[in-house]
Amino acid sequence: MQLAARAGAHVVAVVRDDGAVGAVPDAAHEVLVRPTSDEAAGKGEVDILLDTVGGNTVPDFLQAMRPGGRAVLIGYVAGTTLRVDLPALMARDIALLPMNMVRRHVPAEVFDRLLGDLTHGRLALRTMALPFERIAEAVETRRKGGGQGTLAVRC
Repeated sequence: MQLAARAGAHVVAVVRDDGAVGAVPDAAHEVLVRPTSDEAAGKGEVDILLDTVGGNTVPDFLQAMRPGGRAVLIGYVAGTTLRVDLPALMARDIALLPMNMVRRHVPAEVFDRLLGDLTHGRLALRTMALPFERIAEAVETRRKGGGQGTLAVRC
């Protein structure tokens, strides 16, 4: 989100409830709290949907996407099954792009630039850190879709 805003994109964040609004980086131009499909579609044509939640995110926001747009599937805390109306998907010519960060190679120059941005405060990561003794709580928090940002377990 922060990188997209820095590149000049108009960034709209969608959150599940009012409690999640505070987790949205300042880079967002707008924050929508659990909008309906019609409300999301009324926001204009979205070029890229970054889905970190899973579940019904893509089907719910398909009508908000411009023809030829891309939906990048990053996470699935809200569900591991994606059900999409194929005629609607094909009519809008939306590309579904699963992102597997475990297998993704990040070039050294990109890694160094991002690390520099983090170090110098140009990028911010929200992190919730728990001690190892609370690992069961961390797993349950993630399983239920809770926590904001990255969840780290300290040894």
